[in-house]
This record gives sequence, C-alpha cells and structure tokens, in this order.
Amino acid sequence: MTSDGQGGDSISPQLEDFLSLLFERSADTIFIIDEKFRFEFISRKFSNGYPSEELMGMSPFDLLHPDDRESKELRDIIKEEGGKMELRVKHKNGEWEWVEFRGNSFVAQDGRKKYILISRNINERKKAEKQLIESEMRYRSLFENSESAITIIDKEGVFLLINKKGAEDLGGEPEDFIGKTLFDIFSPEEAEKNFNINLEVFNTGKPLGYTETYDFPTGQKTYIINVSPIKDVDEKIIALQVSAFNITDILEIEQKLRESERKYQDIVEKTKDGILVIGLDGKFKFFTHQISEMLGGVEITMDTGFSFVHPDDAKHIFESFKSAIQRKSTANDSTFEFRAKHMNGHYIWFSASPTDYYDDDGNMIGFISSLRDITEQKKAEQKLRESEEKFKYIVENLNEMVGIFNSKFEYEYMNKALKEISGYTKEDLKTLKPIDLCHPDDLKLATKALRDGIIKGGQRAEIRLRNKEGNYILVDFRAKLYNDMDGNSKVIMVIRKLEDR
Repeated sequence: MTSDGQGGDSISPQLEDFLSLLFERSADTIFIIDEKFRFEFISRKFSNGYPSEELMGMSPFDLLHPDDRESKELRDIIKEEGGKMELRVKHKNGEWEWVEFRGNSFVAQDGRKKYILISRNINERKKAEKQLIESEMRYRSLFENSESAITIIDKEGVFLLINKKGAEDLGGEPEDFIGKTLFDIFSPEEAEKNFNINLEVFNTGKPLGYTETYDFPTGQKTYIINVSPIKDVDEKIIALQVSAFNITDILEIEQKLRESERKYQDIVEKTKDGILVIGLDGKFKFFTHQISEMLGGVEITMDTGFSFVHPDDAKHIFESFKSAIQRKSTANDSTFEFRAKHMNGHYIWFSASPTDYYDDDGNMIGFISSLRDITEQKKAEQKLRESEEKFKYIVENLNEMVGIFNSKFEYEYMNKALKEISGYTKEDLKTLKPIDLCHPDDLKLATKALRDGIIKGGQRAEIRLRNKEGNYILVDFRAKLYNDMDGNSKVIMVIRKLEDR
C-alpha cells in the first residue's frame, strides 16, 4: 500500500509495507500526521465519509468539534506523552460523530517529528451509552417519584432497596430500612404472611397480587400489592420487586360516596318530584318512579321520549330540546311548563327545570330535569284570573269612582268612572295627590277621613273635589287600607258623586 496524497516519499518503503500489511484488514483507520499537524498518510477510507485524497494536507483540527479542540488528551499526544481520547468529528454529511483516537508521536527516518493516530468510529456506542444513561435516569426518577411504595427484597426478606414513598409510609427515610428484614418492620404475623407470599413467587416465578391492610406508625393503611420476580441474564430469580399502591384515601372516598348516594337516593325516593335524565339522542337515560305515579301509572321506558306530552306542547319542547343541543346549554330554557296525558285520559300540568348534564371528563351528554305536578297551581291561577276578570269588569262598570294609590300617595289604578267624572287621565294624576284635588275648605275633613281610613280600616266624608275643568263637585269619599300579595300597604278609595245641593 502506498500513501494517499502528497508527502508519500517521506515514509520509508519498509514502514509503508509494514503498515499496509498490519492494517489492510483492520476496521480502524490509521493516520500519520506531519510536524505541521497535517494528514500525511491514511490507511483506508475514513469512516466519516471523507475519501483519503480529500483529507491529505488538511489539519485534523479542521474536522474536530469546536468544544473538543482544546482536549487535554489531544494536547498530551502533541506533547509526545501519547494517550487515548474520544472526540467529535464532522462527518461528510455535516453531522458530528464520536470517534475514539489512540496515538503517539515518533521521529521519522528523516529526523522529522510525526504523529500516528489510530481511529475507530464509536458513534453507535455513544448513542447506546446515552440511551442507557437516559433510561437509567428515567427509571430512577420513576422509582423515586412513584406514588406507589416500591421495595426490592431478596429471598431472605431483606430490603435491598426502597423508594421515598415506601419509606415515608413506614415512617422514615430510605436509609432507615435498607438491610432490614420484613420481621424487623412488620408484626410477626404480617411479616410471616408477606414472607410466605414472597417465597411462593421465588419458587414459581409467577407474580402475585393482593390487597392488605397494615398498622403503621403513620396510621392504618390499605394497599394493592404486586410482587414480581427480578431475573438475571440467565433467567434466575435474584430478588423481588414489591409495589404497594396506597388505596386508603380511595376507600374513604368510596365510603363517603356510598353514604352520599344512600342519602340522595333516600331524598329522591321520598320527594314528590320526578327526576329525568335525557341523552342527546332524545332517549331517557334515567328516570324515577314518581313520573309514572304522577301520570296515574303510565308505563315509562327508556324509549318513551315525549310521547306522553300534549301535542300542542310537544312541538315547543322538541324545539327547545333541539336548540339546547345546538347551543350545548339549557341557559335560555331554565323553566317551562307543559301538559302530560294522565292514565285516565285527562291532562295534568308539569313544570320542568332542566340543566346541562356532563360526564366525568366535562363533556355534555344530555340534560337532567326535575318534573313537578303543578295542576292544582294551574287551577288556582285560572280561578284567580277568572276572579280578577270578573271583579275588574264590575269595577270598570261602576258609576262610582275607584282609585288605588300606594304609600307614597301615587296612583296605581283608576277605573273608567274616575276618568270620566273627574276628567283626569292616569298621566295627569301622576303629578297629583288626592288631597291636591280637595276644596281648601274641605281639606281638614278630607285629611281626617283619609287618616282614619288608613288607621281604623275605613272612613267616609262628604267633600268637594275639583275636576279637570276647575269646577268642584260634591262627593261621598271613602278610604280603606289593605295589603297586597307582596305585603305592601295600599289605599283604595271609592268616590260617589252626590246630587247638587
């Protein structure tokens, strides 16, 4: 083999033959670098993709990563001390690859100082080492930060390793338990039971899982425990990994949930209202027996839908339901009323108060609503309307003038007779009080009648009132105090026009 590139005549034929024979089949690449630290000889194609002729005359420093150019090992070789080093070298494709170099200086036959370097590409090994370190760090992090208590135990029950969570549950630090046995930590009965379970895994090689409650210095705790074998490269079991997940809090929550469910189930069973859950497909997902009972025993199933609703109300309910699905909210339909067909054929009134229903992940999956029978309320409202209409008709057609004013003496109502006889409109009276219309000579009498009517519950007097034209008319004035449905005090006055005297 001859040297590649210039300067080949500086290498003796004997040395060249020796190098060719020695490194012809080697996976390593041999470099000879001259006193100016330039490539003078290359035994084979460099593994970093550069052909030999491209490198001849170049300096190795041109290929080194900037952070590696000041390497101590590299300086040692230059100082004739020789050595071994791992450096990043630029590949032909522009990427950096790890290369291991071994080298030393020597003096050539011509007396010039040169350097010999043997290189080997270790990029894959470096990647594997990095992955190994990252994997070790990752699993160590998982081990140390796991929510489960993890211990490594040998066949004799000795703790070889324990994570922070495990030590915390036992009431100490990891170093407090390394080297101790199960019998040093647990009660004799608990230690014996754990030891036998561990022994079974050692003998069978099969993992085991179970639930156990322990009394620790930090309190009583319940765990789900998994015992798994740890094997060496020869598949021999050398230790056990015991993972214990604390479910004490979960059990307490479940117990409280069961108690809460029983409480609310009792409330649901005893209330007269019905509860209904409707999915986005319009089908019932849940309903209580009260709905059927309110309808006289009508059979309710998951597919019933709105079939029992009055036809005139069904369309409104369907449109509201469709709109709520599109909005993904029942915000605009907080409460509505509809008629439902009773088993006996007549219709009863329901009041529904729907609200959005979500799953555990916060996704809306339907609507939940209470249903209340308001038939009697509707009947009472109807009677009230009929009564109001009847008395309004009577009052509006009286020959007597009727007016109602509040505690601020502001008019709230005046019948047709009051408008026709006095000539004043409601807008006119907004700026006037009853006593403003009284004759000055009758003001004292009117005030007393009004006061006595308020205090004693009723009083009358004959006074003169001024109409809108400015003329006075003689009237029989009566006043009476009453409270409206909201408890507000009001005064009703009845005025009858007397014949001229």
